[in-house]
Amino acid sequence: MDEQDIAWLQSRLNHYRMEVAERLKGFVLPRGTLPVPHLHLARSAAKKAIRAMVRVEQEGKTVPDVLPRLCNLMCNFYLR
Repeated sequence: MDEQDIAWLQSRLNHYRMEVAERLKGFVLPRGTLPVPHLHLARSAAKKAIRAMVRVEQEGKTVPDVLPRLCNLMCNFYLR
């Protein structure tokens, strides 16, 4: 996992944001048919991973910078 992975995911997120920009203007409830529930679970898992990395850092262990950045990006990606 490196900067190329983050750049790729960011480009995909930007693509989907532009694709749905006219339809999404506010808060969206995570409900509906598949894959909406799965995406909501994936987003929740990414948030849990971020919280776990914060706890690991608080214990004095090093977490590579790319991991929380990637998880934050995944939270946004799975929302779309």
